[in-house]
Amino acid sequence: ALPILPVLRNQLIQRLPMGSVIKCIMYYKEAFWRKMDFSASMMMMDDEDGEVPIGVTLDDTKPDGSVPAIMGFILARKASKLAGLSKEERKRRICELYAKVLGTEDALHPVHYEEKDWSAEQYSGGCYTCYFPPGIMTQFGRVIREPVGRIYFAGTETATQWSGYMDGAVQAGERAAREILYSLRKNARSEE
Repeated sequence: ALPILPVLRNQLIQRLPMGSVIKCIMYYKEAFWRKMDFSASMMMMDDEDGEVPIGVTLDDTKPDGSVPAIMGFILARKASKLAGLSKEERKRRICELYAKVLGTEDALHPVHYEEKDWSAEQYSGGCYTCYFPPGIMTQFGRVIREPVGRIYFAGTETATQWSGYMDGAVQAGERAAREILYSLRKNARSEE
């Protein structure tokens, strides 16, 4: 039988929504931005013309120069809002933005487009991590790493450093493993 979670643990879980992100990769025939001496690492803000779909981009071209691509992220409220559009419409808006920001129509002609809407993921329900609304850590935070019987909690949200990142997930996994080993040793000694 599954153990019943303590009330505070259950309340904490109910109050931690996942973030909303759509990761978008636009592939091109060539890295035209490099010929213009640009890096394709861009931060874009909404302007008088309205909301921009992508806030942050990175040059995702392979190190050897093959597979030219710009990777961008539709974040938070924009991801929730733009998830209602078709993939083709998101692609069009992103291409138009890149063309405006980079100052070239080359951005309007990708050879391929891929995206991942993390909010549509069955098991994670979003990404990169959950977020803690005001007051949650002070009210429920003390139970975030507490084991429940033989269940130990490890995940990037339980990290004490780099929460929300892979480094935090590794740190949390190592911490939980140490706690389990300590518990096993303690139990073994008490049985002697």
